[in-house]
Amino acid sequence: MFDINISCFITEYRAQVLEDKNGNRYVAGFPDGVTRPAQYGSGIKAQAVYMSQYQMLPYDRLREYFSDQCGIPLSAGSLSKFNASAMIV
Repeated sequence: MFDINISCFITEYRAQVLEDKNGNRYVAGFPDGVTRPAQYGSGIKAQAVYMSQYQMLPYDRLREYFSDQCGIPLSAGSLSKFNASAMIV
């Protein structure tokens, strides 16, 4: 039997903040590529670019797919940025 499992997972990163006796604050770094409080991962970006560029689905249909099937809200602006960044590579 072949089947498919569409799922979304979220990884939360927390930075430890330490302060020494002189009041100096030290904040731990985040993993490479984690630059914003909330962002989309490479899997979502790759899927969106594939469906947009190869399958030629319009942005509104992609937004519906990600919202209805994956529970992930995407804007047309995000989809446009995904495509633009894929063209740079």
